[in-house]
Amino acid sequence: MTEQAEPKRMSDADEARVQRLMAKARTALVLEHPFIGSIALNMPFKIDYSIPTAATNGKEVRFNPYFMDDFTDEERKFVVAHECMHPMLEHNFRRNSRDPRKWNQAGDYVINQLLVDDNIGKMPSLGLLNPQLYHAAGGTTDGVYNLLTDNPDS
Repeated sequence: MTEQAEPKRMSDADEARVQRLMAKARTALVLEHPFIGSIALNMPFKIDYSIPTAATNGKEVRFNPYFMDDFTDEERKFVVAHECMHPMLEHNFRRNSRDPRKWNQAGDYVINQLLVDDNIGKMPSLGLLNPQLYHAAGGTTDGVYNLLTDNPDS
């Protein structure tokens, strides 16, 4: 059995700095977009080196500090709002037996379109955005899911 290497960790000082940047993003959401900000304030945020980006299980947000450190304040605000939108839209609870990766992508297309339309932060370049797909699917995660191919690279 091959052992996995422990992910490289930031120094405690750098972790604390990224935690402050995340708190700043939450505060900006509270001040500029109080509805999403109130959700962000009530979701614990935890550093997790085992994931490449950020994720939520509907109860907490986990993020890789290296991922979040690379963003501007506006991009960080977008990512925080994005992760809070998944439980707001009940994505974590409505997947049922659907393919988890495809379901997450469908949710990402919907959330990103909503955040872009409402000018909440700035979407990072790696985000999924396709206005035509969003509108063809009626603006719903279920609709986008049904239109996505089963190709895992799509």
